[in-house]
Amino acid sequence: LVWDLLNRELLHTFKVAHKGTIISLDFKNNSFFCSGDDQGNLKVWDLTSGILKSEIEVPGGQITGIQTHPNGNLILFYNEVDEKVYSWDLDWDFQDLLIPTPVSSISVTTS
Repeated sequence: LVWDLLNRELLHTFKVAHKGTIISLDFKNNSFFCSGDDQGNLKVWDLTSGILKSEIEVPGGQITGIQTHPNGNLILFYNEVDEKVYSWDLDWDFQDLLIPTPVSSISVTTS
């Protein structure tokens, strides 16, 4: 569900939901958001329309951290089970392993 807190009204109900428990979220400029679950599913949602834009399944389990690059095209996410950081380029629909070592948190900044 997406609520407008100022006007106290329901904006969207998402029809395609996670089968697992959502354990991470990241919002990007009121245009889209990402959700990750305990079964390794990462979904990108259009916040305005409520439509699922894209999704991938990550082998190995839980997506416990998500960060979107400021340009909105690159998503970093952390898989707690294998303790690795992955990237997902939305323009090319390409997923890659970035950091094959344990990390405690992820963040994205501009240079």
